[in-house]
Amino acid sequence: MPRKLKRSKDLFTIDSSWSKFRRAWLCRLSCLSLLFGSGFAHAINELNENFADQEFIDYFSQAFQQKREQAEQRLETLAAHLNLTPEQQPAWNKLKLTLLEQVENRIKRRQQLRQLKQTQESFTTQQMLQLRQSHMKIRLKETRQTQQVVDVLYPLLNQEQQTLFD
Repeated sequence: MPRKLKRSKDLFTIDSSWSKFRRAWLCRLSCLSLLFGSGFAHAINELNENFADQEFIDYFSQAFQQKREQAEQRLETLAAHLNLTPEQQPAWNKLKLTLLEQVENRIKRRQQLRQLKQTQESFTTQQMLQLRQSHMKIRLKETRQTQQVVDVLYPLLNQEQQTLFD
């Protein structure tokens, strides 16, 4: 498909097809970030801050705000498919609460990091490594919390429910 160019002062720029391409690219990135964790989107954003225009930033901030609602919907869908018994419900509620708290905490951490990036022009290598190390420690702690809750719920599920849960 040929790209349409328009003259803008002395520079040639690509018209709205670039916006369409960028939106499609952002959708793919958001899917990848859901698959590979939130660190993926931050790593892409760190590659070149000048590339990220306001539309790009707004898109991702909106996507992160919607994560809690998406997580709730997915957990409700999974619970409906599992057909949980009254004995399994308390363990399920604990898992749901744990996961939703983690999503909220991630959103808060992203906002804090965004504010830190706005107040500080650049980071030294040591500062970046410290930030990444603290992020990894928090993620490890969250993973351990999730595993503890799943270890309580999983034995309560029957074979069919375990297959769906996996």
